[in-house]
Amino acid sequence: MRLVAITTDESLIKQLVEFQESSSLDFQLYEKELDPLDVMSFVCTTTPSVLLIDDDCLKPNTAHILRSIKKVNKNLRIIFFTSDSSLELGREISPLGIHFYGIKPVDYENIENLLTSMKNQLINSNNSLN
Repeated sequence: MRLVAITTDESLIKQLVEFQESSSLDFQLYEKELDPLDVMSFVCTTTPSVLLIDDDCLKPNTAHILRSIKKVNKNLRIIFFTSDSSLELGREISPLGIHFYGIKPVDYENIENLLTSMKNQLINSNNSLN
């Protein structure tokens, strides 16, 4: 499973790195300027199976970026984290094909369970194609 994370949240990055070290996760962190076109280009060229998006670092362009990414890769699994607990954001983001929507802060156990579940889903979907 290839995971691309677009976040600047140090706690979340630390948890992802910790999970990567204890699993066979192919993890890549987007560490460039958070320009929407650059983000879109990076996601398209790295072809992740799972994309983790942190709304806090992409505001106010998050929904626009997600729509564009889903147009290019309809099967991409998206994990969405935000510190904004408003219903309005949930209503805007949920129809965009989000597989998991979480409110920060997130603890390590939740990250571990989420990524393990995603990995198992991808393995099962690949096995059913064979």
